[in-house]
Amino acid sequence: TPYHFVTSDRSRRFHGGILAFARSPEHFVDPRNIEASEELDAIGAGYISCLQVLPDHQGHGTGSTLMHRALATILDEHSSGWGVVSNRELLPWYRSLGATIKSPIENRDGLWIVNWTTHNATP
Repeated sequence: TPYHFVTSDRSRRFHGGILAFARSPEHFVDPRNIEASEELDAIGAGYISCLQVLPDHQGHGTGSTLMHRALATILDEHSSGWGVVSNRELLPWYRSLGATIKSPIENRDGLWIVNWTTHNATP
């Protein structure tokens, strides 16, 4: 399921987007990430991927608004959602959105699994 932000004028210019999947397409090497991803798949957590906000729209809340809207829809359907963060410096931002970090900071994948449930998501 794609979620896109576009301008409200006739041009419908793309600002950013995110994709949601029923299951994760990710493959991990670190056993702790493998275990966390299998646990999340087993409970039917929705998978969130490919958050993108165009550079000229970054820093204005577009990504946060997009995540809040996508999370509301995903958590309504699945009650849990997760994704993978490839930039360690973004972990505080994901925490500010209510994510729990499921991966150890140091791991063989250099990727961090983040998870939201209906209990920890911010409105």
